[in-house]
Amino acid sequence: MIRIAIVASENKAIPSGMIIQKLDQVKRETKEFELVVVEGSTESIIVEAWAGEKKIVVKKVPPSNWRRYGNAAGSLRNSAIRDASDFGVFFSIGGSLDIRDLMKQFNDVNKRYYIFKLTE
Repeated sequence: MIRIAIVASENKAIPSGMIIQKLDQVKRETKEFELVVVEGSTESIIVEAWAGEKKIVVKKVPPSNWRRYGNAAGSLRNSAIRDASDFGVFFSIGGSLDIRDLMKQFNDVNKRYYIFKLTE
C-alpha cells in the first residue's frame, strides 16, 4: 500500500478542482493507496471529502505548532509528512518556502514527488 501526501502552499487558495483532478488521476493510476494530509489544512478538507466518497483512508499529520517550536515548526511538520508518506503531490503558489523545504526533505531520503506550480 502506497501512502501519498497531498500538500498545498500555506495560506494560498489552490483551486479545489485542480486537487480533485489530480486525486482522480492518482486513483486511475494507483491500485491501492492511502492519502496523507496536514490536519485542518484547506487541502485536507477537499481531500477528505473526495476520499470519503471513494472509501479511501486518509491519515492526518498534526499541523505546525508555531508557539511551541517557533520557526522550526514548519520543517518539523514537513518531517512528519515525509515520514508518513511514500510519495508526494505538492501544489505551490509563488515559490512557497514550506513546499521548497518539503521537496528538500523528500530529496534527502530519495522519495519521489510531483510538484504543480501555479502563479498568483
